[in-house]
Amino acid sequence: MSYSYNKLWKLLIDRNLTKEDLRKLIKASPTTIAAMGRGEGISPKVLERICLMLQVQPSDIVEYVPSPNELPDEQIKQYIDDYFRNYDRFRHDEKITHTVKELLSIAKERMLYPDAELRRMISRCS
Repeated sequence: MSYSYNKLWKLLIDRNLTKEDLRKLIKASPTTIAAMGRGEGISPKVLERICLMLQVQPSDIVEYVPSPNELPDEQIKQYIDDYFRNYDRFRHDEKITHTVKELLSIAKERMLYPDAELRRMISRCS
């Protein structure tokens, strides 16, 4: 899941509206509402219609929820490689380093790097 619309669902409850009411209000398909229920992204146009009709900002209704486990192997390797290529710039940022540690853990599970190289990278992040 990449997105959480829990804030939107709570807002609908607070305003005594249903998902079907929202769908009709913003002229969206049932497929769009179902995709939101699964935490999938929506088009900027749909987001714009929701914000306009409910008089809210995007941050009032949707949150990005990162899911590193869902990333493909090549993307995980790219993020890790970019981090170490720019290590001096990023090593002091705790959030970035934390994310890279998560990615290294996934890389270890998926055996994306030789053991010696992976151990070296993990020790640099410690």
